[in-house]
Amino acid sequence: MKLPLLLRPARQRAAHISRPARLLLKGTFLLTAVGILTRIMGFFYRIFLSRTIGAEGLGIYQLIFPIFGVASSLCSSGIQTAISRLCASRVSFGDDRRILKGGLCLSLSLSCLTSIFLYGQADFLAEYLLMESRCAPLLRALAFCIPLSSLHSCISGYYYSMQKAKVPAFSQLLEQSMRMLFLWLAWQISLERQAALSLDTTVWAIAAGEFCAVLCTLTSLAGRHAFPGSRKQLNRQAEGILPAIRLILPIAVPLTVTRLLVSGLGSAEAILIPNRLEAYGYSSATSLSIYGVFTGMAMPLVLFPTAITGAVSVLLLPTVAKAQSSHQDTQISRTIYAAVKCCLLLGIFCFGIFLTFGKDIGIFLFGNALAGEFLRILAWLCPFLYLSSSLSSILNGLGCTTTVFWNQITALGIRIAFVVFLIPIFGIQGCLWGLLGSQLFMTLAGLAALRPWMAFPLPASDWIAMPCFCLLISIGCSLALTPLLDPLFQVSPILYLLLRIIAAGGVYVLLLACSEIIRLYKARQGKKNSI
Repeated sequence: MKLPLLLRPARQRAAHISRPARLLLKGTFLLTAVGILTRIMGFFYRIFLSRTIGAEGLGIYQLIFPIFGVASSLCSSGIQTAISRLCASRVSFGDDRRILKGGLCLSLSLSCLTSIFLYGQADFLAEYLLMESRCAPLLRALAFCIPLSSLHSCISGYYYSMQKAKVPAFSQLLEQSMRMLFLWLAWQISLERQAALSLDTTVWAIAAGEFCAVLCTLTSLAGRHAFPGSRKQLNRQAEGILPAIRLILPIAVPLTVTRLLVSGLGSAEAILIPNRLEAYGYSSATSLSIYGVFTGMAMPLVLFPTAITGAVSVLLLPTVAKAQSSHQDTQISRTIYAAVKCCLLLGIFCFGIFLTFGKDIGIFLFGNALAGEFLRILAWLCPFLYLSSSLSSILNGLGCTTTVFWNQITALGIRIAFVVFLIPIFGIQGCLWGLLGSQLFMTLAGLAALRPWMAFPLPASDWIAMPCFCLLISIGCSLALTPLLDPLFQVSPILYLLLRIIAAGGVYVLLLACSEIIRLYKARQGKKNSI
């Protein structure tokens, strides 16, 4: 008599799960744990920034990231995906090293040229593109980050292709730690000199973190692959780089063009927001402050759960690519099923948390009531935001890059239209409505594109109705605990808030687990009755 899988010993359960599934689960868990840890560190980093450089300084700091996004799209993002996909499908042929080296040569060449241009044209870009001359020193510092970031991205893509997430996870943790350490030391020095912390120091902190991450990944590569010793070996490997580049280019070029256009439109949106806020009637300083609160405080909190969905998305691409190359349509369908279900469950829970506790989160963490108001509006974004990123990653893994491109372009067009036409009338609310509309479109378009691979119905009762019911009960239980936790508020408001959120999360997970057990039991009984 066979025992159910959950009742079997641990070794039998592990043997039952396929090796690719185990690697995906292990890598996802590792990246998720590190992602959550780095996001928590990032919260403290954002809080520290908001207290040291202020909301206006944070707005100026956030203005340079559209340019950083465009540079990363040009120099590494498409190449990283190409390395990950090619190495995942060709690792058995033993040419994954050549693909990595070809990608690194291509990425470094582009990043060096981009850095030279950015450093030389920093004043022009700050004055006429970002419309804020105080961004020029930050752009010069940013020029040194681009080659380091490109190296880090390409090597991480290589490790993701083998579903070995340990090195990228550790380097990500090291990068965030060194960034925080560098900025804290710089702040201590400025205090001793009785001077304000300069804004460009925040970008030099990014460079310091990326430098340490690159050292970490290169050290790991040196230990994994011995460097060639003889001149003949060097020449042989150099000859192999050109064929590798020829393999990379057909994948990387469309992806790079796609991401350049997407990043360019995203940059246009980010640059337009302060400008359109001035058209609404705010002063330049107030517009930058609102922009800083929105992009530097509220959005990072909403994006915190993407530590989970982002880890899944990174590993979904090579997993789906392998399944497609092996013609395993059932595996693709199961992957889509698991991704959609997990993202919806997480998104519905985060929607409830930000809607209920958003105001308190903004006040207790940042001391800013406006951040709390933004969080309550952005709560409606969560289910669609987390789901759309995973769906896009699956589509990229299946080779549907053109579909992802047009979906992203249309979504950005929706957001820009809201920014241009609605912000002058409704203020920052117009931007938030545009975000919601664009993510709703991305989710529906992604599900429609994946429909041929989805050999299952979309059970709205299990994926939407039941989680919403569990959410209502969990929020109610958390609110019922408020009188018991009130004495803790005087000691630590943040701990008081955290315990209420943890209580809601614990009840939510428990109720979902009970509903899943009941569903499985009913399905098993139905099979027995049919027999």
